[in-house]
Amino acid sequence: MAIDAKEAAQIAAKYFESITSQSVKLSIEEIELDDDGSWLITLGMSDLFALGSVGNRVTSYKIFKIDAESGDVIYMKIRTV
Repeated sequence: MAIDAKEAAQIAAKYFESITSQSVKLSIEEIELDDDGSWLITLGMSDLFALGSVGNRVTSYKIFKIDAESGDVIYMKIRTV
């Protein structure tokens, strides 16, 4: 059974949290259904220690490719802005 966009975003967030010890605030930035039927999920990661100072907030972005049928993470990579 295929997964929807919401499930793909949740899988990406849980995957990131399971492989890192970073304290970050996650936000969903982009969701796209790729030509091959996989979900491309872009998550923003804001450094929790920098959130108190508005001008110094550090945000990085990662793209997750999620198999739309199985829900498996195919890859995670850095998204440059």
